[in-house]
Amino acid sequence: AASVKRSTAQLIANDLLAVGFECQTLDAVPCAMARATAMVTDDKQIATLAVDLGYQQATITLVQNGQPILSRGIRNLGLLPLLEQIATSFEITLSDSKTLLFQATAGRTVPTDDQDQFTNPLQQVLNRYMHMLAMEIDKTIEYANRAYRTITASQLLLMGDGCRIPSVQHELASRVGLLTQIWSIGLSRNLFGEQQIASFAIAAGLSTLAWEAA
Repeated sequence: AASVKRSTAQLIANDLLAVGFECQTLDAVPCAMARATAMVTDDKQIATLAVDLGYQQATITLVQNGQPILSRGIRNLGLLPLLEQIATSFEITLSDSKTLLFQATAGRTVPTDDQDQFTNPLQQVLNRYMHMLAMEIDKTIEYANRAYRTITASQLLLMGDGCRIPSVQHELASRVGLLTQIWSIGLSRNLFGEQQIASFAIAAGLSTLAWEAA
């Protein structure tokens, strides 16, 4: 795994072997994100900033030629922290906050200049979340531009369960200023909807290891 020491990886493999599992491959989330990005990117030489809006945290990975260039995790920007903020604001359960987020706001955009952002508690929470997420993406881009002068992100690729957050694609495109797409494969978006398919992007990236071995 690219993100841990060899001794740590060996310890994990030994623990798995001790309970009866033979560990053949250890993977890392940034590597799976890179492979998932390569699956849906026509020109792999174009640098893509993949953003996994996971349940516990957001992971931002710069990808080029199917390889992770840099990656960082942001714990307070996962779907769960957002749901917890909504639950706290409305004094409701996490289950109810999920219903409120995905159903009550369906088809709406998150206001940035409209008075509604100051009067609607849900829109206030969403606006803060989008602001923080866009800020972290901008920080990642700025760092990458300094550290890797020849690699500049040209687009955002969103994946993970957080793609179900209303208007997340539109909002990030507007705030970051880059072409923004939601991860999906071929005709799957017509069958299930691209937001739902994007939840399985990491799993798809992991599965490519089996394809390569076959």
